[in-house]
Amino acid sequence: QGFRSRASFKLVQLNKRYDFLSGAARGVLDLCAAPGGWLQVARKYIPLSAPCIGVDLVPIRAIPNVISVTEDITKDACRTALRRELKEHPGSYGDGKVDVVLNDGSPNMGTSWL
Repeated sequence: QGFRSRASFKLVQLNKRYDFLSGAARGVLDLCAAPGGWLQVARKYIPLSAPCIGVDLVPIRAIPNVISVTEDITKDACRTALRRELKEHPGSYGDGKVDVVLNDGSPNMGTSWL
């Protein structure tokens, strides 16, 4: 299906069971989104007019109708960028909110796992 990660199939399964993406009229925010597999799934199932935004420290290759933000989710600059993107998106409600927040990230533990 051309997804960028195997984790995409898990999100497809979860959405099939709980149908939480089709009603995301305010949009979806995916934290720690690289390489973008979950964004691909979200864009496929949320309303086309709804914003679909992914944030990661690593740049995300372009996905049609998806906004990618290269920022650290723990910093104020990220929140500012997200507010701006949500305010400027023609399909947003203008309140800076989304209906679904996705996160499949984990902290960088360095060699602590060895």
